[in-house]
Amino acid sequence: MKVLIADDDMLIREILKSYMKPWGYDPIIAENGNDALQILNEPNPPMVAIVDWSMPGLSGVEICRRIREEHPDALYYLIILTARSEKEHLVSALQAGANDYIRKPFDLAELKARLETGKRIVEMQSRLENQLKANEQLVNSINSILISVNEDNIVMHWNRSAEDAFGIKESEALNNNFSVLPIKWNWNTLSPSIDQCIITDEVVTLNDFTYIDQKERERFLNININPYIGSTIDKRGFLILANDVTEQKFIESQLMHSQKLESIGQLAAGIAHEINTPVQFVTDNSEFLKESFDTIADILQYCENTLRQCAEKYSCPELLVEVLEKKEENDTDFLLEEIPSAISQNLEGLQKVATIVKAMKEFSFPAQKEMIPTDLANAIQNTITVARNEWKYVSELETEFDEDLPPVYCHPGELNQVILNLIINAVHAIQDKLDDSENQKGTITIRTLRDKDTAIIQVSDTGSGIPIEVQKRIFDPFFTTKDVGKGTGQGLFISHSVIVDKHHGTITFESRKGVGTTFTIRIPIMPGNQQEEPEDERE
Repeated sequence: MKVLIADDDMLIREILKSYMKPWGYDPIIAENGNDALQILNEPNPPMVAIVDWSMPGLSGVEICRRIREEHPDALYYLIILTARSEKEHLVSALQAGANDYIRKPFDLAELKARLETGKRIVEMQSRLENQLKANEQLVNSINSILISVNEDNIVMHWNRSAEDAFGIKESEALNNNFSVLPIKWNWNTLSPSIDQCIITDEVVTLNDFTYIDQKERERFLNININPYIGSTIDKRGFLILANDVTEQKFIESQLMHSQKLESIGQLAAGIAHEINTPVQFVTDNSEFLKESFDTIADILQYCENTLRQCAEKYSCPELLVEVLEKKEENDTDFLLEEIPSAISQNLEGLQKVATIVKAMKEFSFPAQKEMIPTDLANAIQNTITVARNEWKYVSELETEFDEDLPPVYCHPGELNQVILNLIINAVHAIQDKLDDSENQKGTITIRTLRDKDTAIIQVSDTGSGIPIEVQKRIFDPFFTTKDVGKGTGQGLFISHSVIVDKHHGTITFESRKGVGTTFTIRIPIMPGNQQEEPEDERE
């Protein structure tokens, strides 16, 4: 261990140096107070120092005072070497910051003992400081939010995860009242749980506890509130350990959503297959009836004409009258006119059923690991057909498809789901604007465009618009402006994930209150033409 010897007497310096080396110390020499202070201020200085009371420049007492003022948390062990024996002088040296003193002429055994005491104390303080640093590193390395609060409700620990979550620096939280910190969560729920923990001396758990992070996003915590011993053993503070489970909830929700979509897709494909068979033979039979009826009508007309000729030629007017009465009684003219129309309407209806079935089969496109070339206009039209029952009562739906847009590489099933989400959101926005107005409809417009190597899809509505105060949050998981039971807040978040993460594209929007909203999707036409997401899109 290095030890500073500061004395203007060369004999004393040499004596101290000669004895300290065999004791295992590494003496560092200073001949005056200024040099001594400079050595103590250097990087990696001696932590034990013997300084003479009276020296040129700075006195030993002044060195002690300066060191304590400039390095209040340093671990120096300072010994004053003095010939003075007055109690008040020794007290003033200790008050100035000295840890100990040795009187001249000094006793070697006493000197060795005081040096060993200093060494032991410095090493213990160093170990303690290192342990505190290690503990601090351990606390900050914990991914969980860790907050400890003493019995007086004062924050004692605030780790980096807490800083990141709440946007409050450690320096702003420590030694402050926990209850007045600007954390955006439900204090009315948390405070009784803290009281319960302290009173019962048991852990209290809060799951799916919501808070707003520093980016103004709603997130979810699983919180454990633990009893925490304060400064006295009969009082309790508390320790909060919390894990952000927002991503976990999203993954679980997305998994459930994917499983639901897969089940719906399988069901839709099965129904489409089952419907398609009877529709096909009913269509075939209707075609047969149409063709057959045309033949029968020709024969009936031929028979009527022949009968007229026979009656005129062979003078059988009674027979002709009887036949004409029978024809009028059965209204064959009406049947001959309406039956072909009914058959044509049947065929038209069956064609619409076939179109819906085809749309269902293509909308429920099985999940693909690889992107495949897809006709966006056809995919969007299928989605519109499937969602017709959602929009037909509240809006007109118009399409403007770019005929020059080539097939786009994508995951068609997931892209269909994004378009469906946007259509349903548009319907709800129009409903909010129209309220109970009768005989009024809004308009939903879906466009496709091409911009160099990028395909663009726009879904516009004439709805109520997105409020400015929530526009930054609409892509956040579980965020919704809809009433309870009318939305999970996952539609737009999943849509964002599908477009950005799976298709390497972007999804943005423009909205005006009372005018409407336009969502714009941009995805590469070919794989590898990735688009950069605007930095402020999710902020």
